[in-house]
Amino acid sequence: MEVRGTIVNAFTDDTSKLKGWKRTVASTVKNVRGGASWNPDDTYAITLEFRFHPGNHGNQPLVMKNFVEPVIAGLAAGLFCSKHIDPRDIERFGFDNSNIVTLLIHCGRDAPNKDQEGVRVFVSSAWHWRVRSKSS
Repeated sequence: MEVRGTIVNAFTDDTSKLKGWKRTVASTVKNVRGGASWNPDDTYAITLEFRFHPGNHGNQPLVMKNFVEPVIAGLAAGLFCSKHIDPRDIERFGFDNSNIVTLLIHCGRDAPNKDQEGVRVFVSSAWHWRVRSKSS
């Protein structure tokens, strides 16, 4: 899936802009996911492919790790929120993302214009095996 828009740095002073970006990610993910939420107990492998338009970021070098956290927060919200929750109304992005066991990050070519900036998100999941010991 592709999430279009100016990718927001986790360390921005504009918290409303950061929350808006997370909501955009969550809304896109939930729309693609469909009805039922995914299970946060399953394990996940995520690939993120970023395309930045340099002018959106002051033509400065970017620290990739600062752009990953907001996408992961929005992704977890979109995957794991209840079907009754509208991601545009989420105030706190505290959805558990601890079962993301693989994270691949790729910075693609620069977006030629600001409207083409965004991140492509690929999600693979595996059923979570639980081993239970028998009581003696």
